[in-house]
Amino acid sequence: FRALILCPPSLMANWKQEIATWCPEKLFHVFSLSAEISAKVLRLDELKSWRKSGGIMLCGYTMFTRLITGKGSKKEAFSDAEQQTVLNILLQKPHIVIADEVHSIKSDISKVSLAAHKLKTHRRIGLTGSPMSNNTAEIYALIDWVAPRFLGGKVEFKAHYQEPIEAGTYFESTRYEVRRSMTKLEALKQIIAPKINRADITVLKGSLKSKVEFVLTIPLTESQKSGYAAYVKEILRGKAGEEGTAITQAKLFGWLSILQLLCNHPIVFRRKLLEPPANKKGKKNTLNPAEAEVSASSSTVDTLAVDSSIPASTAVMIPGTARSREGSAGEEDAAYADAHISQYDINKAIVDALLEVVPDDDSIELSYKTLLVRKIMRLSIAAD
Repeated sequence: FRALILCPPSLMANWKQEIATWCPEKLFHVFSLSAEISAKVLRLDELKSWRKSGGIMLCGYTMFTRLITGKGSKKEAFSDAEQQTVLNILLQKPHIVIADEVHSIKSDISKVSLAAHKLKTHRRIGLTGSPMSNNTAEIYALIDWVAPRFLGGKVEFKAHYQEPIEAGTYFESTRYEVRRSMTKLEALKQIIAPKINRADITVLKGSLKSKVEFVLTIPLTESQKSGYAAYVKEILRGKAGEEGTAITQAKLFGWLSILQLLCNHPIVFRRKLLEPPANKKGKKNTLNPAEAEVSASSSTVDTLAVDSSIPASTAVMIPGTARSREGSAGEEDAAYADAHISQYDINKAIVDALLEVVPDDDSIELSYKTLLVRKIMRLSIAAD
């Protein structure tokens, strides 16, 4: 028995761990075509071993596409005979193919999708944590991979379902178009129902421990309060206070993201102020040669409101689980903080005024937040 699991390269380690956790020992051999196996001979040997002994083959979408198309560096290129062997094993030999994050192949013109559609295996399973969108073209692409021609040809599907459904989704659509759209949508839902197994969080009820979050209110230190007051004062006295000057949303969020660094620790805020801008060649010019420092990378932080008064505290959310949350608002905050301060009209005069207030000291005691994090880490280590 041979199973081929296609997934994003970053999830291959997760699949290995899950297989080791749930699969009985020695039931299946687990093979892998990761970027770590750089030599083409080793990749070919891995494929041949899988073909001979069976088991589970893990392969990232990028590597799978490269192997199927035969495109890569000269060192990775197979001979014609070897390439034919690779195609035969990957496309003909799997008894079942599982595509994790199957929405990666929803575009029928992408290289990954074109490579995945060459598979000859009839038993296919697509997994995704992303809800299927109302885009009928994407629905067709995913269903057509799992069950080729189940919805007919692309032109046929477009005429019978896609165009009538989309025609009733516009503001100016007629009642007839809306009614026809809903009828076609319901019919399509019934047709694809046997091919889709939708499950929400309720299926895990009782299987997972309840998530616990703690919201801790942490006061600012005296250094942070002084820096906060000075920052708000300088921003209001700068371009933000000029009559007729428009304050864009990007600029406002930029000011907030930089202020958030101060609420983490004054030294992070200071290094951000001294961060040199990148010139056209990608090199960085020193903002202030006399006080140039190494820039520290910013982390995701809490959202604060700019007020002329000094805040009494900042809020910190500590999740009760180690799992990261992709696509969170914190990532957007970090993106604003990554931009250079000059993009937010923070000029040299403002920087000089702030540097007089913000200490050049990386002592952990200058931030109650970092003190709390250290205490939590020590307690966690002691608990283990």
